[in-house]
Amino acid sequence: RNLYRTDTGRNTIEVARLDGSCRKVLINSSLYEPRAIVVFPRKGYLFWTDWGHIAKIERAYLDGSDRKVLINTDLGWPNGLTLDYDIRRIFWVDAHLDRIESADLNGKLRQVLISHVSHPFALTQHDRWIYWTDWQTKSIQRVDKYSGRNKETVLANAEDLMDIIVVSPQRQTGSNACGVNNGGCSHLCLARISDFVCACPDDMEGQHCSIIPGFVPLPESTTSSGRNHTAQTAGYLTPLQATGRSCLEKNVSQGLCTQQNGAVPATTGEGLHISYIIGGFLSTLVLLLLIAVLIIYRHKKSKFPDPVIGNLTYSNPSYRTSTQEVKLETTPSPTVYNQLQYKERHSVSSDSLSPFLF
Repeated sequence: RNLYRTDTGRNTIEVARLDGSCRKVLINSSLYEPRAIVVFPRKGYLFWTDWGHIAKIERAYLDGSDRKVLINTDLGWPNGLTLDYDIRRIFWVDAHLDRIESADLNGKLRQVLISHVSHPFALTQHDRWIYWTDWQTKSIQRVDKYSGRNKETVLANAEDLMDIIVVSPQRQTGSNACGVNNGGCSHLCLARISDFVCACPDDMEGQHCSIIPGFVPLPESTTSSGRNHTAQTAGYLTPLQATGRSCLEKNVSQGLCTQQNGAVPATTGEGLHISYIIGGFLSTLVLLLLIAVLIIYRHKKSKFPDPVIGNLTYSNPSYRTSTQEVKLETTPSPTVYNQLQYKERHSVSSDSLSPFLF
């Protein structure tokens, strides 16, 4: 489990383990006067107020990603902030406009719950009531969260009240991917709406950290010669070994994990390598099949010509200017016939001249 906090002096939002270790800065930009902060672990959401020169209420995932401004209009000094996990709405007090408002988790459906409160500073929610501290009346008051009515003073004559929190097991239920075995992370497990990420502290202090779920760094051992050697070459435990070390008997009895495979997520790196190999093999196979089909198709096409094209006949008539040309071209005189006519004519000429020969 993690602890989130705002730092107005440094203008940052940080996370750490419940014992204060593994501190990490999540957000350190565009913050002016960060004030209240609440988390929705089951949804992986982080909400906070900022009453700087641009007053706003923002939201991000628990790892600081996907940061969004939900509300930045009609705000004065948004001090206190709380979450109603049942109806999934955020409530905040505005010490400048002296009112308490609410909106859904996306900053929509904004409503004024109660106006004309003196100087509200912090607030919380339990059951059907909204509780807040008032610096001017020096009291703790409450009002119905649905109607804004039935306002009453719970505690009077209480000075310098900085915050108010209701601690109850009914405040929120459920868990997220980091709820069992710290998600398999070696240090920080930061949940998001549909997954989680492993993170390392800003100051490692000589420790070894892994951002791969299911891999826990192995401690270094020092030999007598003073040289450091790791217990394994890779320096990480396998997911099965990590689960075996962190899966307690209590968790096994409650069905939260098992000694065999546990609840540590699969290693994303190995899954990606396998998917790349399978995808490349399938792509190559499909490409080879397409080439084979193309070759077979072209072979059949060349072997069996298209019957429609084979039966086509073309007529290209020649147009002549007279019938004589047609007759001459259609019935040409053979060469041998011309030679015979030439011989007959010569013989006739010879016979006609023969009487005059002596």
